Amino acid sequence: MTDGLLLSQVNQAYSDYTFALDGNDPDGLAACFAEDGVWAISGRDPIEGRAAIAAFVEETSGARPRHLYANLGLTSVADDVVRSRAYFFLVAPSSGQIVAHGEYADELAEDPSAGGRLVFTRRDIRFLWMDPSYASRGRAGVDGDDQAS
Repeated sequence: MTDGLLLSQVNQAYSDYTFALDGNDPDGLAACFAEDGVWAISGRDPIEGRAAIAAFVEETSGARPRHLYANLGLTSVADDVVRSRAYFFLVAPSSGQIVAHGEYADELAEDPSAGGRLVFTRRDIRFLWMDPSYASRGRAGVDGDDQAS
């Protein structure tokens, strides 16, 4: 598989994740992960498995910011695991203001039960900054910092 085709498939996985999360679709987001996938968000214990991921999305549904990602790149491909990274920005839909930003570091693999599409086996989300209004929701923490500033 060419790097361009593989990058396109990773981009599709990122897009599926973004639309499911922003749409408050617990099952859709869970389907972006492997059955035993791990969703590790800075400031929280890792969330493991599709059922737990869906439950977390359900528990935190509501006024959710829009998730945007940029500078998506592949970092390695080995042993049927694709590693990628990107920056992310969370944007308040009502104002268009950025309320948080950080980095994604991901591992993806083909899911035979989903026609071979790429799903996250692990997604590490590292928040680097949060607006205090977003930080007060308690959904995540800034990596290596006690106070979002």
